[in-house]
Amino acid sequence: MNYTGCKLKDQMTPNERMGALMQGKDIDRIPCVPMIGNTAAQYIGLSVSEMLKSPQLIAEAQMRQMALESQKF
Repeated sequence: MNYTGCKLKDQMTPNERMGALMQGKDIDRIPCVPMIGNTAAQYIGLSVSEMLKSPQLIAEAQMRQMALESQKF
């Protein structure tokens, strides 16, 4: 992967960036793909695999995590 350096404004859309990355082409910046969803399972007392089997549980875990995290600030 060739990283072309920091830019003030993105030159690619997220889909273009990931497509180019997967094809080994140049990208405008390093992609950011936060995986916070998996840590949300702990907020509702489930394992990640249990949570991922239900869209309702995923939503509940995300909302609970956001509510608790927002109280920290």
